[in-house]
Amino acid sequence: MRNNLKTSTMNKLVRENLTLYYEQEKQAARAVLYALETERNRIAAQLTITTHLMVHLFVYDGLPTLHEKYEVLYGRKPAEWVVGTCEGNIILLVSPANPGEGHDFDSLVKYAGCLRRLDSITTC
Repeated sequence: MRNNLKTSTMNKLVRENLTLYYEQEKQAARAVLYALETERNRIAAQLTITTHLMVHLFVYDGLPTLHEKYEVLYGRKPAEWVVGTCEGNIILLVSPANPGEGHDFDSLVKYAGCLRRLDSITTC
């Protein structure tokens, strides 16, 4: 499944219990990674996963790609406002550098730091 969520241009950064996949927006992806690492234990408790489980974070440069991969993961199209989602140990998120309408860099990094088990990330 993880291979179907990658794009052909994705780079990979591996941490102890987290693998970050990102396209061109490396600094934005690192900001998301930092937010997740900072809140790791709280997020793991909310998502009911162990902190020892490898988490796979996919950060896409734009909403069209995120929405395409959302459809791969769930088998249905997302609502236009969806900027991210999490399913088990897989997190999909649009890059904070290109969040689409209604969001900015800081709001997307904030969402990454307060993930919870929802169909889609909406608000903290």
